[in-house]
Amino acid sequence: MTNPMSEQQLAEIARLIGEAKPATDALLTQLGESVRDRLAHDHSTQREDWYCMNLTSFMGERMGWVLRRLLDVEAEAAQLRARVAELEARSYDAALPWAVLMDADDLESFLAELAEAASGTDDLTTLAEVEKTCSTWRLIAEAQHAHNTAPGGAA
Repeated sequence: MTNPMSEQQLAEIARLIGEAKPATDALLTQLGESVRDRLAHDHSTQREDWYCMNLTSFMGERMGWVLRRLLDVEAEAAQLRARVAELEARSYDAALPWAVLMDADDLESFLAELAEAASGTDDLTTLAEVEKTCSTWRLIAEAQHAHNTAPGGAA
């Protein structure tokens, strides 16, 4: 992927093309066909190649529309990049905060049971099994933690 254009470059292109409307899908296809036809054309048959000059003129007259579409896509891409950066910057609370309360053996057992519960083929049944496994192990983790941290417990 190429680096995004700077805001200054995009603003300059927008100034240069003025009120050009964005190119349609049909126009982009037509321009692609023109490029293909120009590349495939036998350029050795005549001194002045009117066929290719006409195609180039046709394409050139429509570049403002293509550039407008490019600017629109660049603006959308910038918004998406900003949204991704915003999402990446967020810190999310742990989904299973109680899991860190388990000792290594319990955590290993929990993860094994969770993997087994998640391996079902029916989505709703699998979800129910995952939730049941998490609920059971949450109770175990919290009870063990309460026991370990109670006065006179196994701390």
